[in-house]
Parts: sequence; structure tokens; C-alpha cells
Amino acid sequence: MSKRYVNIALALLLTLGIAGAASAAPSPKPPAAPPPASKSTPLDSIIEEAKKEGAISLWIDFEYAIEPFLQRLKKEISASYGVNLDIKCTATQSGAKTATQVIAEKKAGKASDYDLISIALTTFPAIMQESAFTQVDWKPLLIKGTEPQALLEYKNAGFPVIRAQAEGGYFYNPTKVPADKKPKTSSDFADPMWKGKVGIFNFPGPVARFVQATAEQVGSLEKAKDVLRAILNNGAFIGDTGAVANRYLLGELWMGITQVHAVTWAQDKGVPAEYQLLGPLTINETFVFLPPGLKHPNAAKLVALYLASPAGAKLCWEVGRTGNYLYPGNSTYDAVQQAKKEGRRIKYAARDKDEIEMMDSPEFLKLQKESLQILQGGQKR
Repeated sequence: MSKRYVNIALALLLTLGIAGAASAAPSPKPPAAPPPASKSTPLDSIIEEAKKEGAISLWIDFEYAIEPFLQRLKKEISASYGVNLDIKCTATQSGAKTATQVIAEKKAGKASDYDLISIALTTFPAIMQESAFTQVDWKPLLIKGTEPQALLEYKNAGFPVIRAQAEGGYFYNPTKVPADKKPKTSSDFADPMWKGKVGIFNFPGPVARFVQATAEQVGSLEKAKDVLRAILNNGAFIGDTGAVANRYLLGELWMGITQVHAVTWAQDKGVPAEYQLLGPLTINETFVFLPPGLKHPNAAKLVALYLASPAGAKLCWEVGRTGNYLYPGNSTYDAVQQAKKEGRRIKYAARDKDEIEMMDSPEFLKLQKESLQILQGGQKR
């Protein structure tokens, strides 16, 4: 073969080799796409705005208006959301007084002194009637793990629930009240053997419900009012749940017609206490709302959402010692289980349509007023 043909053949082989190598080599990978940006949620926006506001003023139940509660609330919100809040707090004294002040500020066009206020449904209708609250769509804001029922729906508005009180009986000291002598009806508290040993709460709604439950036992509301008078004439102490519990801790009282969580307060102090149901168990929920014209709306929303979450419920129980039937591990949840075990009726005062209509009725408002008048005429110590 001539040298010319050899050179041509070599050139051809070299060309084919290069082409083959090129076709065998892997195609270069396209540049990696940047990771998708995390999707912002409505709660994220509230968190960022709350950081800017940096403060909040609360008007809530006395169990929470204490420094240990506020410091832990501040610490947990900072750890969970990076929001450092200056938290100031005042304890509510009366739902009726709360409603009166909120409505008066609304009518006067005055910005509220508080960003977040707690109240029970018993005294909230007047606030709603005057539109003395800020409407919030809470559903898309709920913290992960929060039970949907943690929003109390009332007249097309929702409100975050922070606690649920259980009532329908009394707590007692089992070392002082023999098992075979425990009161089985409301009338038993008027027995002379318990003279000066019984306490009774002075909240309008609970006392009115106590009279209603007593009426089921004695046949009429008028007879039930007489029973209440007889209990007071037997030297019963009158006060809020905290005052009754304090007298119990001192040993002055052996029994208290109050909410279930008073049992835990006593047990925490090393004093024996158990709860005895007399009739249906009533669950009365406390929720929070934003007044109109508040100064720190996003901080208020964040705190409300946190208190309604499982972590918030744990905080309310471990520090404030008030329970929530939506989450296990507290006295209200246990009371519901007890009522179910005993086959007792459970009334959700703020959720059952008939109960809500009853609480809104002129008859119930009248009964609350009359019950308080009876208490005010009772003996106090």
C-alpha cells in the first residue's frame, strides 16, 4: 500500500476515534435548580409583625396574671417563634365589669388599654351586640397540632379557647367528710352537721346553673332558691373559686361548691381533695378576644394562638392549674372521663345550641341576677 493511502487511512481512523469518544462521553448535567423557596404562611406574617410590635398587654383570669405564668409564656414564645415580647398583665375580676368597660371604650372611641382579653360566653353577648371586638379569621392561623375545637364558634365568629372549667358538684376533704355522709343532693349542704364548713362560688353563671341543677332535684326554681338560701343560712362562705380554695387549705372549710380544678389546687398544697358530681357535668369555656383599636394586634394574635395550642394548654395547666378537655392530662379532661364513666349528662355550655339559647334568654339573665342577690344577702365570714 502506498504511503499516501496509509496516511489517508490513519487520518480516517483518527477521525472516527474522536467521534466515537465524543459520542461515548456522557452529556454534561444541567446546572442544579435552586431549592424552592419555603412558602410563607399567614402565621409567618403575624410572627414577623409581632417582632416589630414587641409588646402586649393582657387582661386575663387571675390564675394567669402571675409572674411565673407570664415569664414562661414569654420564654416559650421566644424559643418557638423568635419573638421577644414585653408582656404586661392585669387580672380580670368580673365578666360583667369586663364587658362594661370594653363597651364603654368602644362607644367613646377610646383605644383599649389591653390587646387581648379573656371572657366566658355568659357575659360576651353584650360585647358582640355592640361589635366591641375585632373580627379575626383564626382557622388558617392555628398552630400545628391545635384541635379545631379550640376555636369556639359563636354567631359566625370564632374565638380561641384557653381553658375549660368543669362544674356540677363539689370538692371535699375525704379525711374530714366520711364517705357515707357525703352530700348527695344540694339540700344536704344545709344540714347542721356542715354548718360553717361549706364554701360556694359567687360567679353569676355557675351559681345560676347550680340553682337550675338543684331545681331538677327539688322540683322547681323557687324551691331551688330556697335551698340556696338555706345553704347560706347554714354559715356557708361566699367567694370566688380561689377564695373558697384558700379557706379550704386553711382547714376552715371541708367542702366547696366550685369548679373541678380546685381539687388540683388543694392537692398541690398537700391537702387531700376529691370531687363529687351531683348532677350533669357542665363545661364552661373561657376564650380570648381582641378589642377594637388595640395597639399590638399581631402580638395579641400570636399569644392567643399559642394559648389555644397543645403547648399553651400544657402551660395553662402546669402553671395556672386550669384544664382543657380538648387535651389529656388535666382535671377538666379527667372530669369529662369521670362523667362518662358514671353515665352523667355532659353539657357544653358554649357549644350546645339549647344551652346557648338558654344563656341568652331573659329568664337565665334574671336567674343570674336573683342568684347573686341571694348570695349578697347571705352570711359572709
